[in-house]
Amino acid sequence: MGSADISPRLAYLGLGNMGRVKLSLVSIRRRTELIDEQAMCGNLVKKGNLGSPLILYNRTASRAEQLAQELGNCSVANSAPEAVASADIIFTCLTDDDAVLKLFRQILDSDVTGKLFVNCSTTQPAMSDDLAAMVEKKGAGVVTMPVFGEPSMAEKGLLICVPAGKADLVDRVRPYCTGVYDLFLSSGYVVD
Repeated sequence: MGSADISPRLAYLGLGNMGRVKLSLVSIRRRTELIDEQAMCGNLVKKGNLGSPLILYNRTASRAEQLAQELGNCSVANSAPEAVASADIIFTCLTDDDAVLKLFRQILDSDVTGKLFVNCSTTQPAMSDDLAAMVEKKGAGVVTMPVFGEPSMAEKGLLICVPAGKADLVDRVRPYCTGVYDLFLSSGYVVD
């Protein structure tokens, strides 16, 4: 961002795993994540006070295109590095450690200096620490922000998020959580 009065551009990477018909705990969990992520993107678009369209990226491009069409005020990137190159604050919401590592290895091949990553993915604590080290080494910042709640809570903007990271970075994320999350809890892990 060049000026304090220019809103940062936001991107959202990872839009869930749709199309699982088999009723199992894993497929139900993945459908729940899809609803949460659609609702989170929708709330960002509607309530996030965005100065420019939300950039969407998903490995299955048709999911991002469909969601962009449904929500409006979104653009679709053809790749994760393209989404990151155009954004200042990048939300990621992926299913596990392996997916997060794969995505960030791809992203961190590019210049990410000054960007802020907000990882809402389902990961192990050690992965969060490793990710922070990888991102900071490339000159970017990271806030780990697990999200809790049911799909209906996501749709209503009632999710609970627990950000962890450097205080100034958590403060940069906070305005985009208004109306998206009902409760923005301090994790106790805010670094000055």
